[in-house]
Amino acid sequence: MIEVRLSDDFMIDGLAIYIADKHAGQSRRILRLREDGGHDWEQVDPAAMIEPTLKLQGEAARALLDALLRHYQGASDMHTVRSDLLHERGRVDRLIDVISQIAARRRPDLEG
Repeated sequence: MIEVRLSDDFMIDGLAIYIADKHAGQSRRILRLREDGGHDWEQVDPAAMIEPTLKLQGEAARALLDALLRHYQGASDMHTVRSDLLHERGRVDRLIDVISQIAARRRPDLEG
């Protein structure tokens, strides 16, 4: 199973990214990127301090996040998504209110 862990890296004002492979009953391996563009999986001791797979400055990490969101979800701006959600929630609340008023007019025993 592939796991990704992040931690703040204050020295570069960004993130340390650890990409690991862990199988039940086996030791953990961490992804290492090579200069030729390839990669290797390095066995690591879980108790040892290890270097991350990748370090990214804050701006680069945010750009990577945006690209991943666009690729997998089709929308990178979570503020827009939240705004759309709140707008739709308001519409549903108004619809429920209108339906409740209609029901109350038809059945007086439902009036609050």
